[in-house]
Amino acid sequence: MKTNHGYDVLESYMIGPGDYLVRIQREGHLHNHVVWRMNEAGACCSGTYLSTEEEAKRSFSIRKESFNV
Repeated sequence: MKTNHGYDVLESYMIGPGDYLVRIQREGHLHNHVVWRMNEAGACCSGTYLSTEEEAKRSFSIRKESFNV
């Protein structure tokens, strides 16, 4: 699975029909790790930009749990 910008999705979680929480890594950016909301077409909206993989994994986990309530 890829975003519209061509980034590989490292981790995803379906939060609704055609709606996903995704974690990606971008090279060459100050904040290389991103946790985004993405639709099935790969378009991303609201997200969090993070500096480390550990921060991104933690953010993904916290946001994922918020959808499991």
